[in-house]
Amino acid sequence: MKKLVMFMCLLPFLGFAQNAPAMVEMIEVDVKHGHEPAFYKAMADYTACLKTNNWDGSYDAWWRQQGEGTQINFVRNVNTFADLDKESSDVTKKCQNEHMPKIMDASTSYHSYLMSPLLDWSAKTPPVGNVVNYMTFDVKNPFEFSALIAELTNTVKDMEGYNAHWLASKSGAEHEFAVVFFYDNFEAMGEDEFNPWKIYAEKHGADKLKNIQSKLAASIKNVTEDMYKLDKTISYRPDSN
Repeated sequence: MKKLVMFMCLLPFLGFAQNAPAMVEMIEVDVKHGHEPAFYKAMADYTACLKTNNWDGSYDAWWRQQGEGTQINFVRNVNTFADLDKESSDVTKKCQNEHMPKIMDASTSYHSYLMSPLLDWSAKTPPVGNVVNYMTFDVKNPFEFSALIAELTNTVKDMEGYNAHWLASKSGAEHEFAVVFFYDNFEAMGEDEFNPWKIYAEKHGADKLKNIQSKLAASIKNVTEDMYKLDKTISYRPDSN
């Protein structure tokens, strides 16, 4: 069965390239097998409640396109740790009281964690699109991995076509690093020909390319890669809903 992962945030999805937050809070919720329609209906009702009560926040909803099981991920931008104490407004409390029981009835568990945007590694282009490619990295030595990625991104980040937006674990995350690539559609994703290694080799030579690739491979324990698609029906933005 297709694994569903939906991202919801109080600001545009992972919008850390512009007005970057200090942290991104994520809450992963596992949805019960066979309860996806009920969960979706409950989320649609929750979104409608926010609209009716003129909530001034926003979130985007993203579906994961591969894997097993069903999971939903809630994401919000956090500027300070004090913001973590501000869990909800009067509007969200009202809507949660009305619709959260049905949402939780269709869920089994959750896990929350914090990530920090890495602007020095990230593209200057805004992180917007209808589909994304999302990669996570478990590493053996975060300092060595960081130094190598910094060297690579410093070489390519100002080149036309660079579209990477990086995050690092802040607290509780299962993966130390993540990178997100945004596209208008899957066709655009498939046609992306940006090759950082080719650019690096042209600037530094084949020997140095082989050296950094070898060191980077040795510094990584595991890599995951997934695709997500924006669901505008259950996304919420006051200016467009």
